[in-house]
Amino acid sequence: MLNVNERLARSILAALHVLTSALDSLRDEEKRRVSERENYIPEAIGILSNIRDSFDAFIVESNTDNQKTQRFQRKSLRVQWWLFGATAAAFVAAAIYANVARLQKNTMDDTFKEMQKQTAQAQEANRLTVESERPWIGIAITVQGWVEGKVATSAVTFTNGGRRPAKLLGARFGNHEYVTFPESPDYPRQPTDVHSVVLIIPNGIASSAQPLGQVTHDRLNGLAQRQKKFFVYASADYEDVTTHVKHWIHACVQYLPGFTNQANGFVSCDSYNDIDQQ
Repeated sequence: MLNVNERLARSILAALHVLTSALDSLRDEEKRRVSERENYIPEAIGILSNIRDSFDAFIVESNTDNQKTQRFQRKSLRVQWWLFGATAAAFVAAAIYANVARLQKNTMDDTFKEMQKQTAQAQEANRLTVESERPWIGIAITVQGWVEGKVATSAVTFTNGGRRPAKLLGARFGNHEYVTFPESPDYPRQPTDVHSVVLIIPNGIASSAQPLGQVTHDRLNGLAQRQKKFFVYASADYEDVTTHVKHWIHACVQYLPGFTNQANGFVSCDSYNDIDQQ
C-alpha cells in the first residue's frame, strides 16, 4: 500500500506525462500547421500568379479591344467623312441640277411666251389680212327726172369694193315721206325687194331701179314748206364667201328743196347711212 508521498509522486509523474503528451501534440500540431502553411504559400502564390496572368491577359485583351475600337472608330470616322462628302456632293449636284432645271424652265417659258406672242401676232396679222380682204358692199343711190312735170326714177347700185366675192342675200329699195326719218323705214315688198342670192365679185356691181312717181307742183310745194321730207333709201344683206360672216349696209338720200346740185337737189341723209360693226 502506497503512502502519501508515493501517491503524490505518481500524480506528479502522471501530470508530467500528460503535459509531455500535450506538448508533443502541440509540437506535432505546430509542425503540421507549419507544413500546411508551407504548402499553402506556394498554392497562394500560384493563385496570385494566375490572377496576375489573368489580369495581364485582361489588360492585353482590353488594350487589344481598345485598339480594335480605335481602329473601328477611325474607320467609322472615315466612313462618316466619306458619307458627308458624298452627301455634300449630292446637295451640290442637286443644287446645280435645280439651277439648270430652273434656267431650262425659264428658257422654255420665255420660248413659250415668244411662241405665244408670235402666234398671236401671226393670228392678228392673219385676221387683219382676212379682214382687209373681206368684201365691202357700197350703195350708190341716184335720182333722175326730179323736175316738175316729169316722172322721176331712182336707181340703186351695189358695188363690191373688197377683195373677195360677196354673196348678196337680200337687197331692198324704197322711198317715203317722213317728218323724221325712222330707225326702221318701210320697204315695199315688190318689185324692189330682191330675195334671190346674187354673187358680186370684187369690183362687180348689182343694180335695181324704182319709179318715184309724177313730180307735181303741189308735191314740190309741200316739200318746200318742209312739213315732211322725201327720202330714198336702200339696204343690203350679204355674206363673205370665205369666212361666211354676214354683213349689212344702209344708205339714204333726201330731197332738199331749193338746193341745186347735179343730183337734182338730193343729198345724203344725216342718219341711216351706216354699216355693221364687224
